[in-house]
Amino acid sequence: MQVFVLGMHGSGSSAVGQLIRLMGARDIDSTETIKPISSIDKDYWWSNATFYNINSELMDTLLDGSSSIVNFDVDNIPPSPLSAFNVRAKALMETVPLAQTTVISDPRNCLFLPLWLHYATDPVCLHVINEPLITAETLEATFGCPRSESVALWEFYNKHALACSKDHKRLVITWQSLQANPTQVLEALREKLTQWGATGLQPALQVEVDSIMASFAQPVCTLSNREYLNSAQEDFYHAIWGEKILSWDKYFVSAGGVEMLTRFERTQYLEAMAKEYEVAAISSGLAALNTGQFDLAEQFANLVLQVEAGNPDALHLYGLALSMKGDHESAKKLIKKSVEIRPDAAMPLNDLGMIYHLIGDDEKARECFEKTLQLAPDFELAKNNLASLAA
Repeated sequence: MQVFVLGMHGSGSSAVGQLIRLMGARDIDSTETIKPISSIDKDYWWSNATFYNINSELMDTLLDGSSSIVNFDVDNIPPSPLSAFNVRAKALMETVPLAQTTVISDPRNCLFLPLWLHYATDPVCLHVINEPLITAETLEATFGCPRSESVALWEFYNKHALACSKDHKRLVITWQSLQANPTQVLEALREKLTQWGATGLQPALQVEVDSIMASFAQPVCTLSNREYLNSAQEDFYHAIWGEKILSWDKYFVSAGGVEMLTRFERTQYLEAMAKEYEVAAISSGLAALNTGQFDLAEQFANLVLQVEAGNPDALHLYGLALSMKGDHESAKKLIKKSVEIRPDAAMPLNDLGMIYHLIGDDEKARECFEKTLQLAPDFELAKNNLASLAA
């Protein structure tokens, strides 16, 4: 039997996976488990390394900036990444002993479940679902995803997983029920899995259960669902906590959820495009500066500053252009601001020293050159500038 633990980040699925292992289930292979992805996300996401890497490579290929999670369709994955996935997934699943109960846990299972079920011989789908706003707070703290968009992801992942598991043996565990009475929930789970044919499962030691539950403890959510959930999401929420979800058939993502995800992805896309635009504009501005086109360099700097007023590279470029045109005082203010925003950049600090030298303040110039060499001891231009002051 292969137990697919299905739950997104912050759902408690990692804890459930570990608890099933405590009862005697094996991991999908002997590879070490992945450690939590960040200090913020500690205790929330543990996954087998091989399984994790196979899912990650497919996810990275599909969401490379040209695709959208909103339009994700497991039945329409491009042939090349799908073929690569299938080769590795098939090889991994062939190593799973059929006579043992195996636990398989990773958040991306919610999306890729049908692909893995193709190679499973006796699958059970175990959905682990947390309060939407606790999940949202986890996503916000870990990935910077706003709460409303995180709730939309909670809806998307859970509905997608439930739709994919509807023709298979499946169970739903809410994190709140597990927290309230872990022993009772685990024993009911063990009995059900055994009834379905699982072998080798024994009651977990209470002290070990308590230890895992303590390490995965989550704060009580004080926010109101009504502030963040639309009516369709509230219906979904009540179906879960009313224990009616397995007979529910409204697995399509709500229009509000799609709108939220689309808006979030659009914002991310625009931010990425803006960053590319800024890099290209700065590069063009430096080329103009180096060919004596100081007005053009100033224009490129201003284009970036209109998008990001505190861009240190644009402030630096603008200052250099003004200095070349003889406006050293304005140049000093701009480059000084660039240095304040990014004090660990050697070149702007060196150039600020040159500006100070040009306006006759060699004491400030010396300070700048010395600080530059503290940041970059092998910076020859700063060495020469400092030596010229001594001469």
